Amino acid sequence: MPVGDIAVKPPSTKTYTARNPFTAGERIEMARLSARDEGIPLEKIITATIETLEVSIGCAYYVLSYIPKVKAILTRNPVIGKAFSDAGIKVITPPTFNREEWRGERIRAMIAEGDPRWKEAVTPSVARFIEEIGGVERIRRITSGD
Repeated sequence: MPVGDIAVKPPSTKTYTARNPFTAGERIEMARLSARDEGIPLEKIITATIETLEVSIGCAYYVLSYIPKVKAILTRNPVIGKAFSDAGIKVITPPTFNREEWRGERIRAMIAEGDPRWKEAVTPSVARFIEEIGGVERIRRITSGD
């Protein structure tokens, strides 16, 4: 499947929590760094920070009102897919890929536990970025329970 315009919509309403330790801007930066590391031209990526809403067809129209026109979205979430499909947008479901190993929850747990293998689960630029912004310490502090 050729790469066309990609809309990246990181959740933006929660930050500095165990589930969402990074800000919307930091998540956008990591998405862009990952794309660059994977050879995806940045001009093919549209980034938008949009408040997280309850999922409904209205949510799809809300998101679409904040980004340039797109022909399709990419999601593995069936609820999100249904909302965008109902809004007339083509939904592409990416293939499954070692989901347990590449899951954000698992990567954050490895960081919290001091397991250096977390760096193998993200691109080199993202690993450097997380370290540069103090992300490792942030995740450990947030998850320490103190």
